[in-house]
Amino acid sequence: MSLYLPDTNVLIDFGRNAAVEQKLDAGVAGGSTFVLAPSTIEELSRGVVNGGSRHFENDRKVFKWLRAHRWPVLELPIPFMGALLGSPVRMGRVVPEHYHQLNEMIARSADFDEFLRRKDEPGSAWTDIHRTKAIHDGVLDAEFTTFEKIAEEP
Repeated sequence: MSLYLPDTNVLIDFGRNAAVEQKLDAGVAGGSTFVLAPSTIEELSRGVVNGGSRHFENDRKVFKWLRAHRWPVLELPIPFMGALLGSPVRMGRVVPEHYHQLNEMIARSADFDEFLRRKDEPGSAWTDIHRTKAIHDGVLDAEFTTFEKIAEEP
């Protein structure tokens, strides 16, 4: 049995290319399994938001597939490294289980409008999902600023 960390672009192609879907299904049927990176799911969900209603049905295919298999989602990098180094750190409130909730939310939505309504349901960790690009860019800007400061130090 092989364990894979799927690339975002492969999963994007899942909804666009029947051959990719068939290959991934054949891999699973042959005993392969997957583990998912939070960043991959975030990139896929940004595509859903950016694609809007025009591409929703196609984009939703990969989320239905992910939901059907419910593969493990890795911990976010900062909490993982903190635990590994003995100083647990949790930045934000998102945990791996929330990514399963996101898969479920997109997979079960009949259309883009329903997806947008579901994001605001009580208990959702994804109320700001429509702002994912801005949030992601803000985090990256903060990290790059930190790296610049570190680079300037002796």
